[in-house]
Amino acid sequence: MIENYKTYYGYLLAAGIVAVFVLIAWFGLLPYVTNTYEKYQVRQGLKERIELVSNWEDRYQLVQEHNAELTGAIERITTTEITENESYRITELVYNSARNQGIEIQSVEHGELTTSDGKGEQNVLVELLGNYHGVAQFLESLERSEYGISINSVFITSGDTTPRIEGEIDLTVNYIPGL
Repeated sequence: MIENYKTYYGYLLAAGIVAVFVLIAWFGLLPYVTNTYEKYQVRQGLKERIELVSNWEDRYQLVQEHNAELTGAIERITTTEITENESYRITELVYNSARNQGIEIQSVEHGELTTSDGKGEQNVLVELLGNYHGVAQFLESLERSEYGISINSVFITSGDTTPRIEGEIDLTVNYIPGL
């Protein structure tokens, strides 16, 4: 029986020692670990900020380059000179839109180009050959283009022997140079 008491007190002593270690760890070691982890997080945040600040020259140069590109684009848009490329682009747009709709372009004649306030306006006369639905889709594609094309008049005649129609379309093209 005495041996049972010794075993019982031995277990009780071992449980007490474990409890003391747990309490020391809980109240002594855990705050230290928590404090150290918080300091580590603050240190990582400061390190990231230092990296950002140390790259400021490279980032500033990138911003300056981007600003120069935007300034150049604004200058190209606001210039009052219309280059020859604009008429070429309109002709290319007409031919590409016609080809997509199965329309044959007989001729494209550009009228006088007028400019004011950095915007250009030009009349274009298009002679074509195609079917009715193709012509309608062709006109719609021109109106949806980036140049602000408006249709002034459409003159269409149909052939007696074929379902194809011939026509003349008078367009007004409004665009900003440099685009």
